[in-house]
Amino acid sequence: LVLYSEAAEEKLLVTAPDTLEFSVSRYSMKELASKKHDSELVKSDCVFLKLDFMQRGVGSVSCGPDTRQEYRTESGRFVFRFNLCPFSGSTAKMLENVRSVY
Repeated sequence: LVLYSEAAEEKLLVTAPDTLEFSVSRYSMKELASKKHDSELVKSDCVFLKLDFMQRGVGSVSCGPDTRQEYRTESGRFVFRFNLCPFSGSTAKMLENVRSVY
């Protein structure tokens, strides 16, 4: 994942040796939680990167069947690794260097 601003030279490369789920938004969690309708949301000048090790599949038994066993997450301690690498210049060159590491 490469995050960048067209107005700036700086970029941020996010890498992980294993599976990693993520989302990128112009809205903070506070902004999202405080509004009832999408039209009320105010974009931030910041970019919010949310990293997740894993997510449980859909289903909760509250109004239908539970999540299938293969998509459930169990409680416990988890460790996941990721790298945040700020850089400027060619994205293609940076990705070429990353591929050689992984």
